[in-house]
Amino acid sequence: MLADAWEIGNLSSWHLLFAEEAEVAGWQAARPELLARHGVQFQWRDRGYGDFTGFLAAMTCKRRKAIRRERRIVADQGLSLHRLEGEAIDAAALEHFYRCYEITYLERGRHGYLNLEFFRRLRASPPEALLLSGAPRRQLAAAAPGLQGARTLYGRYWGSEVVADCLHFEACYYQGIEHCLERGLTAFDPGTQGEHKLTRGFEPRLLTSLHHIADPRLRDAVARFCAEERTQVRAYCRAAEQALPFRDEAEIGSVGER
Repeated sequence: MLADAWEIGNLSSWHLLFAEEAEVAGWQAARPELLARHGVQFQWRDRGYGDFTGFLAAMTCKRRKAIRRERRIVADQGLSLHRLEGEAIDAAALEHFYRCYEITYLERGRHGYLNLEFFRRLRASPPEALLLSGAPRRQLAAAAPGLQGARTLYGRYWGSEVVADCLHFEACYYQGIEHCLERGLTAFDPGTQGEHKLTRGFEPRLLTSLHHIADPRLRDAVARFCAEERTQVRAYCRAAEQALPFRDEAEIGSVGER
């Protein structure tokens, strides 16, 4: 177990971030003195939708039509995204993505944190884990990468050489959801923040990070903050759940429109 393998008592501070629930529980059992902090991420879960049409069918009529409209807007602008995986992602596709990635930072007057060599190594090991949505085809000029594990797709970063309505939603959200449904992945983590993800079917998930702080003065202050914040975060998570666009179970199957 990790808690047995690492000696953290002599460190000034130590932090466990973005861990799975089982790993957090293991650390808490072995190190009950660790401070726990809660946060919220918006993640998609497959509830047995079958395909993207089934996913939309579980939503309210208003949101179902809104998503269809967003996808139609992208198509009406002459943009047709597709997905590349693993070895199908050649050097040109990766360089195209990196150019788009850099644009998102250059617009704010700086360069991206990661260089092209990082993404080249990411593609090489292991190659089957990398996914690109919107790799270049004809005049398409946008791309969003993802990393896929046994059950989950992780989406981070995106960029575009064009200004196009709803393109971000298509490249970063809808393409990922479709990919999960086609490949049997049960979860899609598109990154932190973003309440706009709620109306597109990404559910609030309460996450726990763990923290060791040696200095008792700082530890006490952080512990008080975490306790106060925890109540607010849980209330926020409950409120976010109420904003999800899914129909009640009793309604599903009673509406003919899909």
